[in-house]
Amino acid sequence: MAESEASHRHSFEKEMLRIESRDSLLGIFFATILCAGTIIAGVTIAINVPSLAGTIVGGLVGTSGLVSVFGVMIRTTRTSWQIQNKKPPSSSADSETAIGENEENSQLK
Repeated sequence: MAESEASHRHSFEKEMLRIESRDSLLGIFFATILCAGTIIAGVTIAINVPSLAGTIVGGLVGTSGLVSVFGVMIRTTRTSWQIQNKKPPSSSADSETAIGENEENSQLK
């Protein structure tokens, strides 16, 4: 029973890793397309509108994709780091209290 449970858990974890890897790769792919598209759009606007307004709008459009991708990347990295390093809250005071309560309960019995 325990072996089949461990086998199931391992296959489930393997499947989750495969899915997370696929999602990560798709995210990188679409982020690259977004960045390339906004840079191309910005350059096109700057070339087709030769005034100062065209340069400013082209620059804003060109950098908007980069800024959004970097913002999402930083926020996601921070969130996943917190999830991976999440530890159950246990302080020495809590463990001492629990030990004291266990000793009292055993003395009452």
